[in-house]
Amino acid sequence: MTIPNKLLQLLISLVLTAMLAGDMSAQRNMRLFVPGTFSIGLNFAKIELDAGTDWLQKPGSAGHLQTGIGVRFKERIGLMVQGGIFFDAYSFIKPNAEYAITSYSTNFNSTLFGLIPIKSNPHALLHIGMSAGLIQFGPAILERDEPQFKAVTRSFGPSSISLNPEIGLTKLFKRSYFDMLLTYQYLLRDTHSFEIKLTDSDGDFIARGKGDYFGIILRYGHDIAGHQEPAMNVEPAPAEANEFAQREGTINQRITVKNRSVKLLLYDSGEEDQDSISVAVNGQYVLVKHELRKKPHLVKVRLSKGKNQIVIFAHNLGRVPPNTSKCELRSGLRKFTFGISTDDAHNEVIEVVVD
Repeated sequence: MTIPNKLLQLLISLVLTAMLAGDMSAQRNMRLFVPGTFSIGLNFAKIELDAGTDWLQKPGSAGHLQTGIGVRFKERIGLMVQGGIFFDAYSFIKPNAEYAITSYSTNFNSTLFGLIPIKSNPHALLHIGMSAGLIQFGPAILERDEPQFKAVTRSFGPSSISLNPEIGLTKLFKRSYFDMLLTYQYLLRDTHSFEIKLTDSDGDFIARGKGDYFGIILRYGHDIAGHQEPAMNVEPAPAEANEFAQREGTINQRITVKNRSVKLLLYDSGEEDQDSISVAVNGQYVLVKHELRKKPHLVKVRLSKGKNQIVIFAHNLGRVPPNTSKCELRSGLRKFTFGISTDDAHNEVIEVVVD
């Protein structure tokens, strides 16, 4: 069995596994994603012969443009298969003359990677991976005649296996991630992939290379299956729930948001005087008998499509009536801040519409 067939079977197996795991994604936390990878780096051709000419080699460039499919498990380990274009560019100069050549070839690889949490930032991870794949070099020849020189560029098969270790940082977002990594491409071949021969009045200048390079990877991945919205923590209803239900509700805010997942930050806006509150979202209690402090208390809330009601109840009036607090509602990059004032006769209601 050839290496391309093995890699193709790996891709098919990866897709089928991710599809079958769709119903179990909540338990297994497996995510199917589509990566887009751009990498670029520096390379140098090896000068095999310099017969006294004044040609000089400038730093070359190489890189990849790739996309494919992958899976991540518990944001700790992942596997992806990608295909795309690999390019090599070289440039040579001498007084009053310059020759540049860029070669393109197809490539296909699979990458196994691990993710290690960074304690100082829960959404940042150390990424360590290894990619193995195939670069298809086809035989070709290009000739160019100029008044100052003649250039002959050859590329050679066969296909080459590449190894690409990668290390760097991964930044996690709600349904996507971004990588910034360092990599080195090493081709497992004994012969060179290309040869550039420049001939002028002073002799021949020959450069050969395999296609190795040191570079930087920028990769964006977007989850297409297995994504889980954060669950809302529901607490048992307090003993005063029936009493709360008898109180009058006062509409404090009417807010429209795009996201179903929002955050509430609740804190005492004045002197800490032992005010205690409970919070219910669409009838489910997410906070029970919480004593307000100067330091904001975070509550993650999961809303429904359409209209939602967030109700704030006072358990007591504290030392300085009424029961007052500040509330921040955060949805994505949007933030709404407003005051809350409750007592033993009325509740504060925040109406949130998810459109």
